[in-house]
Formats: sequence, structure tokens, C-alpha cells
Amino acid sequence: MANKVTFEGKRELRWLQVGRCLVTYMEADVPFQDKLWDQWLEAVARPTTESLMICAWGATAPNNQQWRRANKQMRDQALAVAVVTEARHNAALAKAASWLGTNIKSFRWGELHNACEFVGYERTERLGARTKITALRDRFGTVTADETAASGHSTPLLTAVSPDAISASGALVRETNDEIQTRLAEVQERLRSRTTFSRSGS
Repeated sequence: MANKVTFEGKRELRWLQVGRCLVTYMEADVPFQDKLWDQWLEAVARPTTESLMICAWGATAPNNQQWRRANKQMRDQALAVAVVTEARHNAALAKAASWLGTNIKSFRWGELHNACEFVGYERTERLGARTKITALRDRFGTVTADETAASGHSTPLLTAVSPDAISASGALVRETNDEIQTRLAEVQERLRSRTTFSRSGS
């Protein structure tokens, strides 16, 4: 049965290698132990991982250091990363990560086919991949009738998000924004230095 799919990790953060892509599911509104996060990052770092899919339904709450480390690793490995979620702030974190140079894009559950295409599944692989991804999501109970049921709805479960999760995600967005601003300042300083150097050399 689909809900008996075997996975690595724990219920709150579980993953499954599906072809060349490491498919991850994060439960909403729960903290992730650093040891479990380290194990997940080790799986991301395996040579067999050529792309990454991070799935969730509601708001997830990694801490600042965890998200920063994951984002750096995704960039360093030059992974194509699809975030599949119905939570706006998860999508906002993905957008912030893309501003920092990560090849990451967010999708709704109704766009799972597109997410599979983004991470590199061939057309003939996508149906089997979608089945396994949905089975990983629904391992502990059906989230929704099927992966297309989310299309046409605007942020379901948003009212179920706790203030702690929203606060944590807000802090992540602010910290990522600070990092973006720092990088922009560094780029501007380098450009000013080049301009000064070119003028003095002319």
C-alpha cells in the first residue's frame, strides 16, 4: 500500500531516493533535531543525489542555522531544488534562497508534474515518481484526496499554522534578506573598486 512506503529519517523529516532525486517531506509546525537535520544533509550530499525535492503541506519551521546550512549546501552542489507546498511562507523562503543563487523554485501540489520536470525526471519517469512522492507525503495519513486537489485553492491550512511557526519563518526571511543586502553591498563595493582602479589606470 502507498502509505507503507519505506523512508529514511523520522516522521517529522523523512526522505526517499527516487531515481536521481532525493525527495524530502517535512511535517508542518514541528522543530527538527540537529542530529536528524545532519543526517538529511548527509543524504543530500550523496553522489546519487543530483536534484532535490522538498515537500510540505503546511508551514515548516527549521531554525535559522539549519536553513542557512541547507541553502549553502544546495548552492555548493548546484542542485535543482523544487519546493512543493501549500504554505506561502515556505514559498517565500524558496524565493529568498533563489535570490542568494540557489537553483530553487516553488510549486503547489497541483503542479507536482511540473516540479518533477524541474528536478529532471524524464517524461517516462514522472508518473512513477509522483506516485512515490505522494506515498511519502501520505505515509502517516492522507493529507488530501490526491496531489491535484490543491489546485484552485488559496493557502489551505494557513489558519492551522501556529504563531511560533510564523515567527520562525519570519525570522528566516529577515535573516535571508539581511544576507542578500550584505551580498549586494559587497558587490557594489567591488564594482566601485573596479571603477576606481580603471580610472586610475587610464
